[in-house]
Amino acid sequence: MIFKPFDKQAEFLCSDARIKCCIAAKRSGKTEACVIDLVIKVIKRPNWQDNKRDPYITAIILPTEQMLKKIA
Repeated sequence: MIFKPFDKQAEFLCSDARIKCCIAAKRSGKTEACVIDLVIKVIKRPNWQDNKRDPYITAIILPTEQMLKKIA
């Protein structure tokens, strides 16, 4: 698989911020960018040890179909 990020995905992936947020329209690559970001974190820190701050937590928060219908 070849991943060529959109401009905003690349900006998101290049950020070294501890907490990042990806808000975008449907089918804009949010899930893909978050998964790639997690893979990058795992590759950069293969021997990570517990220090009470887990750098690998990634949350993808989406509205339900019912919520989308209410705002449509």
